[in-house]
Amino acid sequence: MKKIVSGDCLQEKMKDAIDLLCDTVKCTLGPKGSNVIIDHSSFSPFITNDGVTIAQNIQSEDEVINVVLELAKESSIKTNEQVGDGTTTTLVLLQIIFNLCLKYIKTGISSILLKKQLNEYLNKILDLLEEEKIPLSLDMVKNIARISSNDSDIADVVSEVFCKVSSKDAISVKEVEENLIDVIYYKGYSFQSVLPSSLLLLDKTSIKYDDSLFLVVDDVLSDIENISDMLNDVMKSMKPLVIVAKDFTDFFVNNIVSLVLDGNLKCILLKVNEYGIRHRVVLKDLEKLSGSKIVNQESNVSTFNFGVVKSVFVNNEETRIDFNLDSNLENYILQINEELKSVSDDYLKEFYNKRLSMFNGYTACVLIGANTKTESREKRMRLDDAICAVYSSKDGVLLGGGIALLKVSNKISGESEVEKIWKCALRMPFQQLMINSGLDCESIEAKLVDLNYNSVFNLYNEEYETIDETIVMDSYNVIVNSLLSACSIATMLITTNSLVINEQLNNLNKINDYGNI
Repeated sequence: MKKIVSGDCLQEKMKDAIDLLCDTVKCTLGPKGSNVIIDHSSFSPFITNDGVTIAQNIQSEDEVINVVLELAKESSIKTNEQVGDGTTTTLVLLQIIFNLCLKYIKTGISSILLKKQLNEYLNKILDLLEEEKIPLSLDMVKNIARISSNDSDIADVVSEVFCKVSSKDAISVKEVEENLIDVIYYKGYSFQSVLPSSLLLLDKTSIKYDDSLFLVVDDVLSDIENISDMLNDVMKSMKPLVIVAKDFTDFFVNNIVSLVLDGNLKCILLKVNEYGIRHRVVLKDLEKLSGSKIVNQESNVSTFNFGVVKSVFVNNEETRIDFNLDSNLENYILQINEELKSVSDDYLKEFYNKRLSMFNGYTACVLIGANTKTESREKRMRLDDAICAVYSSKDGVLLGGGIALLKVSNKISGESEVEKIWKCALRMPFQQLMINSGLDCESIEAKLVDLNYNSVFNLYNEEYETIDETIVMDSYNVIVNSLLSACSIATMLITTNSLVINEQLNNLNKINDYGNI
């Protein structure tokens, strides 16, 4: 049975959904924002001020409101996926844009025309923000991390990592039981690998070989007799050998293990634990960094196909390779950079960024823990926010605390309905920050006007600071994505007049990919 909701009834439900979502989340905005307790069926309740986490956990008993909630959540989640921060700002903008649009639609203005005009005027706003953009300096990095995490220890670690690791996709986070935050750096190329036999580690948890011969075989190695001459040459050289292949037969593995256990051969057999295009890419990377040549048939294997790497570290889960950077590898890195420009899939883009970080320097693992699991989760979310905020700021920053948007707002005349909507919307993040801090918004704004917006109001110490001395900065990309996401969802909702619900479907069985329906 299907339920249809339309017209004024649907508009009211939409408003209820937007207000429920945004009112719950926007109280967390800023350094003096509140926390929210989230009860979850899978684990104990926890406290957080992370906007996207809060948004994902908001539901209503009203099925119509729930449908709209899922659409509205997309705005915050999309911003988080794009730049990893700005969720709460997105929802603050979404609420004011939607509610003002609804107000004007009820006076008879066409929702389709309003949507078109909002999107056209947004381009003007983005041009104005471009003029306000400030190039990122290293001094700003720690400040951005501190603003995002509200934690000086996290800010210190994140700013240190930013200087060494070129992409946030090359940073992993591990929760530990101790109350600490620390970072471990790894130099070289790493990949998830599978050992066909743990005996190759010689009863150790890991093994490291220096100055190793390296062979990449895009095939299944089955007959050791086909490579016996090559193995004899390796054993005579006394050098360790690493073979990466698509797979190995038990017969082949057993023979290699026998040679290793007898002390006649130092050898590691590895399978790349990736599939499809990622598997092929890793094999190509290994070929280039080792200077070897991929072999497609075991009968063609010879010492002429070997490469050499500085060192290889192997355990039961991954392999890390240290290599020498030469001109051929430098050209290959340039090629990866060019390929990345045409990659649209987010998952594959993350993979490319991690590869570039490994080729260009370091990857990092941040260790973070607290006295309780609840505190540890909250601390982890602050860390994630700080990492994303810093790396999304590479293209530049804006005056923080809602000041940049407030400044742009005052450049809008506010004559037409669309200008009135945007003028009011751009002021709202600043106003919400002041509300959450319990401060008088009007007096602070008046002071900023007197200072010609060349200063920022720092909510930490409640003082006015010049651009050169302030730590209050926002990522340009975060603000732009917040505006784009909020406008997209708001205009989509105002141009929707009917909602069809299939009451026979259980919400748990719904899928998000409408293309599969």
